[in-house]
Amino acid sequence: MNRSQSPLLPIFLPTLALSAALWAQVPSAPTSLPLEKTLETLFPETTGPCTLESGKDYSNFRVLLDYDATGSSRAQLIVFGDHVVDLPAGGQRRVEVAYEHAIGQAARVRVWHEGKLVNEGEDLENSAPAGQVAGAAVVANAADSKGTFRFDRDFTVMVKFNTRGNGPLVAKAPAAGKWVENGKMLFLRDGKMVYDVGWLGDIEGSKRVNDGKDHVVVLQMDGKTARLFIDGGLEAANREFMRPDVDSHVFKIGAGSADFGGRWDGKIANVRWWKRALSLAEVKALSSGREDTVNTPDYNWKPGGEPRPEVKPRRLAEVKYGRLPGYGSRVKLKAGAGFSLRRARIQPLERADHAALVRGWDGESLTRGKAVYGQLCVTCHGTIEKEGSLPTALRFHQGQFKNGNDPYRMFQTLERGYGLMVPQPQYTTAQKYDVIHYVRETFLKGRNEDQLSAVNEDYLERLPRGMSTVQERKGPRKAPQYVLQDYGNVLFWTMQVEGGNIAQKGMTVRVDDGPGGVAEGKAWMLYDHDTMRLAAAWTGDKFVDWRGIAFDGSHGTHTSIVGEKKFIFPNAPMWANPAEGGYEDARILGRDNKPYGPLPRRWVKFRGLQYVGGEAVIDYTVGETEIREVPQWDGGEQAFVRVMKIGPGGKALRMRLNTEREHVFPASKVAQIYRVVIGEGIEVRAARAGDEELFGRKPEPRFQGRLVTRITRGADDGPFAVDVLPTPPPAENPWQSWMRTSGFDYFEGGKSAAVCTWNGDVWIVDGIDQSEGVLQWQRICSGLFQPLGLRIVDGRIYVGCRDMIALLRDHNGDRETDYLEVFNNDHQVTEHFHEFAMGLQTDDDGNFYYAKSARHALTAVVPHHGTLLRVSRDGSKTDILATGFRAANGVCLNPDGTFIVTDQEGHWNPKNRINWVKGTGKNDFYGNMFGYHSITDSSDSVMTSPLCWITNGFDRSPAELLWVPEDSAWKSLRGSLLNLSYGYGKIYVVPHEKVNGQVQGGMCELPFKQFPTGVMRGRFHPGDGQLYACGMFAWAGNQRQAGGFYRVRATGEPAHVPVGLATAPQTVKVTFSDPLDKAATENAGAWAIEAWNLKRTRNYGSRHYDQRPWKVSKAALSPDGRSVTLTVPELAPTWGMSIRCKTRGVNGMEVVREIHNSVYNIEK
Repeated sequence: MNRSQSPLLPIFLPTLALSAALWAQVPSAPTSLPLEKTLETLFPETTGPCTLESGKDYSNFRVLLDYDATGSSRAQLIVFGDHVVDLPAGGQRRVEVAYEHAIGQAARVRVWHEGKLVNEGEDLENSAPAGQVAGAAVVANAADSKGTFRFDRDFTVMVKFNTRGNGPLVAKAPAAGKWVENGKMLFLRDGKMVYDVGWLGDIEGSKRVNDGKDHVVVLQMDGKTARLFIDGGLEAANREFMRPDVDSHVFKIGAGSADFGGRWDGKIANVRWWKRALSLAEVKALSSGREDTVNTPDYNWKPGGEPRPEVKPRRLAEVKYGRLPGYGSRVKLKAGAGFSLRRARIQPLERADHAALVRGWDGESLTRGKAVYGQLCVTCHGTIEKEGSLPTALRFHQGQFKNGNDPYRMFQTLERGYGLMVPQPQYTTAQKYDVIHYVRETFLKGRNEDQLSAVNEDYLERLPRGMSTVQERKGPRKAPQYVLQDYGNVLFWTMQVEGGNIAQKGMTVRVDDGPGGVAEGKAWMLYDHDTMRLAAAWTGDKFVDWRGIAFDGSHGTHTSIVGEKKFIFPNAPMWANPAEGGYEDARILGRDNKPYGPLPRRWVKFRGLQYVGGEAVIDYTVGETEIREVPQWDGGEQAFVRVMKIGPGGKALRMRLNTEREHVFPASKVAQIYRVVIGEGIEVRAARAGDEELFGRKPEPRFQGRLVTRITRGADDGPFAVDVLPTPPPAENPWQSWMRTSGFDYFEGGKSAAVCTWNGDVWIVDGIDQSEGVLQWQRICSGLFQPLGLRIVDGRIYVGCRDMIALLRDHNGDRETDYLEVFNNDHQVTEHFHEFAMGLQTDDDGNFYYAKSARHALTAVVPHHGTLLRVSRDGSKTDILATGFRAANGVCLNPDGTFIVTDQEGHWNPKNRINWVKGTGKNDFYGNMFGYHSITDSSDSVMTSPLCWITNGFDRSPAELLWVPEDSAWKSLRGSLLNLSYGYGKIYVVPHEKVNGQVQGGMCELPFKQFPTGVMRGRFHPGDGQLYACGMFAWAGNQRQAGGFYRVRATGEPAHVPVGLATAPQTVKVTFSDPLDKAATENAGAWAIEAWNLKRTRNYGSRHYDQRPWKVSKAALSPDGRSVTLTVPELAPTWGMSIRCKTRGVNGMEVVREIHNSVYNIEK
């Protein structure tokens, strides 16, 4: 959640004999490359006659030559062994030669004289990789192309192939020339299978298939849904991926277009075409060698004809120079007398032509850049008038760029982030330069001129050229994953109806028929379960604007409905108070004087929701009367309908139909059914035939089938091994679920687990107790509101969501959630993006615990902001146990009844912190003055200090902690405390002590490779005793894989990590998990200590103050070899401290460790 501001600076300790390897643990932050450094000298100044050759092979490059030459000098540049580029004679010549030889393609040369292109592209003879035969493409005639090979109706095409390269398998495109709109191509790009529809986008598999093995790809079009199968498995799909064919286009095998898709490099053994969508069983048959059992294809091609003459291929060596790998070539320069070389430079080629993009800046690019900036950048960086949501983000019109301010260096920062921001791979090079143009013109020009670099002809000539055989896409590859996901027909989410009208606990129900869930609907009804009002009903072609932290990642935004709003009701009670008869709102008032949280249970209580096929049955009470409601769309009447079954009750119920009318439902001894019809007007009607059956239906399966992944077992080559328990990739599951895993727990026996994802799914995964083998994944629930914790109690699944703790009920034994029961919805939800409900744990008495984040940089509005919360075992009550948190990521229950809650750097938090929480109530305060509490004194002494302050470079964003059980497989760490890292995808051990009532200690990274995603939740397995962990990438973090589920195994090898940390006057005692070598450990030069101070203010974070070394004058190892007592004469209380060592274990293994810790009290 925090951006790294100031990585640890190298500290020079002349008094310590400390090796460079020890200090190498703290790397300096990477930075962008100045444009001049992208050009390196190829040859020195020289005169002819001369023969020069580069000292190494280069790939995909351009050579820039400045020289003078007479006609008789006959100067030549030679590439690819013998390909000659004649250099023109004359004085002050500037010639540029671009050589590209992309993997799987032929080499190509282009030439410029004085900036003018004189050779547009010459493919070099015999430069194609082995296995590619020029002119081998098969092209269908015009009649067959228009009749048989139709990509704009149902079809199936199968291709058997084998390759180590890339290129097109089949295509329907112009007979010759460039790629155009509505062309279709099935091809390999970077080893992955892609189906592209020109100007629409593509679907891309995740599996690399250019491995030299036989593969079968099947492309199926069923209606408008395109599905891509590889070797029988679904690799990718898109529900709206059909465009009309172009009559003049022709069908090709092994060819595509001149400028897109490359050239085919491999063997195509068979192509078959059916003018229908084959069944899944038939697709499986095609991939298992049983293609002849599938009904006769309309086209069946196999290679044949006369053998071609053998061409001895050249030996090609893959070289990576710059960012694009290719086949290498030496560069030679030959010239006779009369030739004078002033300068010869070489520069890598890029996918796009940077100079052309900058030269093309105009009003249209400025408009495009403004759109990109407004879509995402404005959230953090703000505008001239308004500061962004992230205080560390640069305000362009005021600040200084840290990684260079010229367009190319700004591009690199957008591309790579460099720890200052999240990289932006979703935008093309052209889009990045558009937004750079907008930033320069809007924020720098006339406002921050010192940061406005000059862009002149010399600068433009030095910008990288683009390749012609490998091109960057001109648009997004596919819709964002949050748009593609099928959330089911009910989505719990905060929704803005219009300005000032937000359904904080929104429950959107799609009411029209059709597949794809709420995202694909045309009619919706939005309830707010704080009050059980119907907040809105609307129709349209688009569901919502997809803004918000869990959708497009934007900060300071919330999701708004779009389309034609047929009904709107304000943020107020819709049902009259059954006890008092009025509509006066009884919810708590926030500090902004707006109502939040649920109405009192005696008034209205949302009890749950039943899923029946594609419909929802909403279950709630008004007073003591039970109400069940089915929202519907009447297509014939073009009206929304609330079919309401009002249970027996002794009191009449009053409900406002809109802001002007109310209706009285009379008391009745038996349940009554009504229809509230919302069309041109609103009226209450009697039930019609079939309404009664709506409330007695049995549940039906919603998520057919189970998905399979295979455990990837990690190598046992260290103290810990990491096994990957793969989640089903979005492209391989029918619902395109974005698998950002956010919580899990085990069922009894540990063979299965329930796993939740941040975008609302819950899955059951079977087979996790296996050392290796197949996992089976079953989706059981969808549409929950940003769950970030899950707990299984007595076999029942509880999910900690932003708006409730949901209890998932299965009534028919198929494990799917048939009824979503509201266990507790005391949650006080506002629209602010930052107020996550983090973690879900239980104590021995059955109480539940979670942490509620505050409002980022804003003052808290409701009592729950920035708190640790306890929910009673029956769900009837919520208590505040502690306050003053900013972004608390989860809860750990300690054996002594206390808690641990992490927090993130920000306002009033100088660094990230691990809080040892007493949990005594609202006055148990942990530092954030922006939280909801009665603390007015901002002195440090008023807050409870954390166990330790964590430097950003050490752990950017700590997550949940957990204890290593005494019966776990982690024998040497039993009883230790662990911290999971969302920011860096690491796990740390947390040695600590308690001195004068204050818990103090530090963290040390466990020695294994970090996860590709952040990790937030962990639990030790009841069977194998190993640690399982899950996490995701959702907000600022370094590990950007969407999600992951892992098993971390202790192998039995010594870990040599610190499990104890104690201080005494002038000494620090560090206890390790495993014995150390005495001679290496007692060398005082093997140890280094620094200390620093921090300042806690209302500003964001703190730099290090008074950073200083503390000399270690002596190191003494205990007889058991596990405890080292360091003599540190200058030791004193300090908020920040690091202890580094480079020693050996008794087995001779090198041990390099670093602890970051805090010391408040030193026991005498």
